[in-house]
Amino acid sequence: KSLNGEPASADDFELDLGDRLILLQAWANPILNAQKKVEGAIVAFQDISKERDIENALLRSEERFRTLVETMYEGLGVVNEDNSIKYANPSLSHLLGFTTGEMLGRKITEFALETEKDVIEEQLSAVKRGVDQTGLITWRKKDNGHLHSHVSFAGVFDKPNEYRGAIFIITDISEQIEASKVLEE
Repeated sequence: KSLNGEPASADDFELDLGDRLILLQAWANPILNAQKKVEGAIVAFQDISKERDIENALLRSEERFRTLVETMYEGLGVVNEDNSIKYANPSLSHLLGFTTGEMLGRKITEFALETEKDVIEEQLSAVKRGVDQTGLITWRKKDNGHLHSHVSFAGVFDKPNEYRGAIFIITDISEQIEASKVLEE
């Protein structure tokens, strides 16, 4: 292109050095004479091998993380600054009986028993101050049943330590709670 008078660039241009391949990014700009005719081109190359290796490693890591989160038994969710759910993994949806779409955008407290809402608000208030929280919470399922759980909240902060929300993990302990009730009787 640059020998036709146009700037050009190319990504992932491979150069074989004999013992290894390197990836290059190249830019070319035409050199024009006084009559605006192309006399040559100036070309610059940058080795982008390390950047591509890092990008590929990040993509593999993200895929492993996504697989873990999407297949884990525990319910995992993310709330934003106002405690509205912005992510729910399939297990969280299954445990509570709501579709992910039904959960997104709603306050986390909408899924708790009335008696648990203040507890959740207190825990999330502590998380906003940087203090992770754990506890026992009973949730209201879509079918109006109850889900007894152990819940963990951890804050999400950006670089200047500004609170952006929280990640929470719910472990179903309903069977253990029911078994302990039977033993108490």
